[in-house]
Amino acid sequence: MDTVTSEREPGPTGGPALDPTSFRVRVSRADEVLPGLDAAVQSLIQTAMQECSCGIRITRHGPGDYTVALDRSVRFGETVTRIAG
Repeated sequence: MDTVTSEREPGPTGGPALDPTSFRVRVSRADEVLPGLDAAVQSLIQTAMQECSCGIRITRHGPGDYTVALDRSVRFGETVTRIAG
């Protein structure tokens, strides 16, 4: 059973996703974290390469709950991680 979900962040009113530069990744098992995050990062690399002005930030919100997003405060070509809170 696949327990990895990766979805675009919802729009500002909770409607359809408007931001093509951010994914929410949720997993239920530890062995799914890296593959789930890798898939989201790979999805954003093309956009980052087009802009050449930002890197990728992975934020851990809690166990199995992450956001992977383009971030202008991260240097182009780099991926950084942080823990929210």
